[in-house]
Amino acid sequence: MKPSAGSILHHLHIARLSAYRSKCDGSDEATLELYLWNLELSAAVHQVLAFTEVVLRNAIDGSLRAWNAAEPPNTVDGAIVNYTDDWLLEPAAPLSKLTEKTRSEANKWAGRARQKRKPNHTRFRAPVDHNDLLVQVSLGAWNNLLPIKSPKADTYHPRKYLWENAIINAFPNLSNDPNGLGTAARVGNLLDLRNRVSHMEPLLDVSIDQLYNDVLQLLDSIDPALKPWMKRYSRMVSVYRQRP
Repeated sequence: MKPSAGSILHHLHIARLSAYRSKCDGSDEATLELYLWNLELSAAVHQVLAFTEVVLRNAIDGSLRAWNAAEPPNTVDGAIVNYTDDWLLEPAAPLSKLTEKTRSEANKWAGRARQKRKPNHTRFRAPVDHNDLLVQVSLGAWNNLLPIKSPKADTYHPRKYLWENAIINAFPNLSNDPNGLGTAARVGNLLDLRNRVSHMEPLLDVSIDQLYNDVLQLLDSIDPALKPWMKRYSRMVSVYRQRP
């Protein structure tokens, strides 16, 4: 016997369903159809954001590694520090202060991941390295390195300095965004979208077309070949336009 839409919806929280019901005149069948469409859209969005986040991570990491390695030696707590490209281990200023919490969290989670490696793991008992730390850096952490508008903010000048001297190099095809605020806005928009998808929130009133454009602009600024590839790969817009 085929279950009714109402019997399925019974297992979903009424507060979460209210956003869907309000657009379906209370119909169980239409509400369930819209809910399932939202699930499919969320999956399509997640695919795009997962790829974009990795590309962004590697681009910014590359720019920071080059910058950190080029910084002159400095005296820290009475000891001379010769910087390398491993900015997650020994970052130069102002990156050191900006990433203090990020590096602490990355070390914690990378250490836990190392402890969980099985004996058949290719890196069983291997020490935590830069790549182990890098994968623990969240999209929010990258967003917190990008420029902000308010000169009164405590991190305004460090972020501005890093953008001008390092992070701008992560976006070699960037145009019409010399201060990085456009790039920062796009990353911030995608962070908000990622959080909505992760928390299974409705995407009913989200401007998917504009956010997809943010993805394309961001990828294009890193490598022009990525934009046409994403257009072929992504289901984000096609699913969005199938809304019941």
